[in-house]
Amino acid sequence: MKVKVREAIYIEKYLSESSKKSGFCYLHSSTIEHRMKRHSHWAHNYSGELSKSRLKREMREYLDKAEFSNPYAITLTFKKVFDGPNGKIWITPELCRQNLRHYINVRQREVFRRGELRRGTAYFKMVAVLERDTSGRFHYHLLMDLPGFRDRARFAANIWFTWPLTDWGYKQVDVKPVTNLPGWVRYITKNESGEMECGLDLFNTRL
Repeated sequence: MKVKVREAIYIEKYLSESSKKSGFCYLHSSTIEHRMKRHSHWAHNYSGELSKSRLKREMREYLDKAEFSNPYAITLTFKKVFDGPNGKIWITPELCRQNLRHYINVRQREVFRRGELRRGTAYFKMVAVLERDTSGRFHYHLLMDLPGFRDRARFAANIWFTWPLTDWGYKQVDVKPVTNLPGWVRYITKNESGEMECGLDLFNTRL
């Protein structure tokens, strides 16, 4: 499902509602569509499509309010082609989202207790933004919180080795602590346009 630019202004309300109810943000496209209908009275304030600059500003204002105790800036790059058992498979934005979702779920099972994961009380707080470079290669920029770990540096370093082991993971990985949170937020939202192919990934963003 594509989300029009003017609809992206509702992101703050989606994330806020989901976080209050479940402790994290995980929004399926049907959930987004349902909430748009349910809160259609907001639409009169945004009858026209938003400019890209206004969309960026609204999104950055929301993300600047999110609290991160130990934020990391993570960049994960994808292979363009995967040699599967039935031949070559070319990467798509949806495959990128699925690969990241699976990867994060595996990392969470290594860190958190099963009961906490089942109840939704333990998770990695994360903002995920999908981009595509000039060569056509997809990559994720993540703002990821790693709180409460006795050996955060070791866990963060583990990402360098485990990401390329996934089906679509490419060797280009970058992991480092965030020293300027507003600056990183502005960098990862630099190309935000409100389209669903790239930009803020609502399916993997959890706050």
